[in-house]
Amino acid sequence: MRRVVVIGDSSMWGQGLREDQKYAFLYVEKLREQGFDYELDPKDFLAHSGAIIGDFGPEALTSEGLPKLLATSNRTDHSQLAPEVPTDYPSIYKQVADISDPESVSLLVMNGGMNDVGMMSAVNTDAEHFRKNVHKNIRQVAKTRLKKLMERIVKTLPNAQIVFVGYYPALGPKSRLPMQFYQLVGAASGLVGNIGVIPAFLLANDKIEDFKRQALELHQGFQVQASLQIAEFNSINKTDVLFCYSGFEEKNAIYGSGVSFVFAPLDSSDPIVHEGRRVYCRIAYDFDTTHLNDTVLSFDMEELSKEEIAYVICTQAYLLHPNEQGAKRYAKSMEKIVTPYIKFSLRESLSQITNGQLSIRQATSKFRFHKHAVTKIKMLRELCWLHTIIVQFDLNLQVAPSDPDIFPSEGLFDLGWGQERLQLSLLGPNTHFSKYAIMECHGERKMNEITQFQIFLPLINPTIVFRLNLKLFANGYELARSELAHDSFVKRGDFLTWRVMIN
Repeated sequence: MRRVVVIGDSSMWGQGLREDQKYAFLYVEKLREQGFDYELDPKDFLAHSGAIIGDFGPEALTSEGLPKLLATSNRTDHSQLAPEVPTDYPSIYKQVADISDPESVSLLVMNGGMNDVGMMSAVNTDAEHFRKNVHKNIRQVAKTRLKKLMERIVKTLPNAQIVFVGYYPALGPKSRLPMQFYQLVGAASGLVGNIGVIPAFLLANDKIEDFKRQALELHQGFQVQASLQIAEFNSINKTDVLFCYSGFEEKNAIYGSGVSFVFAPLDSSDPIVHEGRRVYCRIAYDFDTTHLNDTVLSFDMEELSKEEIAYVICTQAYLLHPNEQGAKRYAKSMEKIVTPYIKFSLRESLSQITNGQLSIRQATSKFRFHKHAVTKIKMLRELCWLHTIIVQFDLNLQVAPSDPDIFPSEGLFDLGWGQERLQLSLLGPNTHFSKYAIMECHGERKMNEITQFQIFLPLINPTIVFRLNLKLFANGYELARSELAHDSFVKRGDFLTWRVMIN
């Protein structure tokens, strides 16, 4: 049997779900149905709620966290559900160290990093502070903690196919949230030192909208940086770590317009799982909880102590995590991204990329990857289905009034299948005038559908002289880049436009 190991945080653990409902187990079962001899032993399922990547210091290997909960004195009939209680440690770094006989691992399924950024970052009431500091924090986590974690994993598991599973939009601008939801989130934020308990009536409409926008930005910002980091890591280290998208769309967020893939406050998780989480929440916070109900929405949160709020939040920790439908969607995405690697066919991969001409030379030169390249034949698979398109948009003003407001809030692009309007809301890495736009394709388009890179800008005062650096990334890999001057654009109607063909 081929051994599967799972590491990560609550999203990977499957908060609120039974073992047979968690997407890692669902995916392995799908592989077995197709005749592949993979096995996921529950002892190799090391992910747990609250896990961070960690800072690689001694604390990452010695902190108590979950092991304290599982001490002999705390053993109960629900011990297998102790990972439902959010706790930083064992860190994901420590989870790697805890893998026994690492050379025998054939498939590692993992995630990590969002807890290092801070899931409650989106509660911050200052939108400008959020944009400047959270996006910077996301980049730092990806470029330091995630990078070092991947380096350790590749050294520790030399024979494993590594799959990094991305996060999902838990809520967004179109989520129709009840007021009680903000009371819960406000209470949770107080536990991590943000803004304290927020009475629902104090949240003005503009703050509510900021909160929802920031939550989506948090997801998108991490998606951008994680996919870029994994692609760069592959290119430098000649590895083939796979990035697997969630398959969730914004409409699948909590109280969205479509089928919800995440738990909402009035949803109930599996009763056995819920009881096990409650048992270990009592152990974790070690005080009399008999006066507290199970349903957080029945409380006036302002009347509770900090310890009581912590316990209540612990019992409701499954909220905003993938529900059973969400887990099935994750498993479906893994089947689309990972399974082709397991049953790799060179002929099939070449034909999908070169439209029938079976030439490795043609396949690997089909797209002009400037910075990153295909380093293994199997990585031809990365040139098939698109999961993420990223545009980096850096504006350099050369002659202009002081601090002119000419940076568009959204970009209009055409990659070959028609115009796409993308928000330029994610701060880029370089200057004040640096933004990212992201389009999540959910595996519905192929790389060879990208035939051009065209941008449309609103008309700009001709007295303003600028340079615009553009980079186009597909699945994290750089596909095209151009440095444009103000006179590189052609006026068409109400727009300035520029285009390059991608052959």
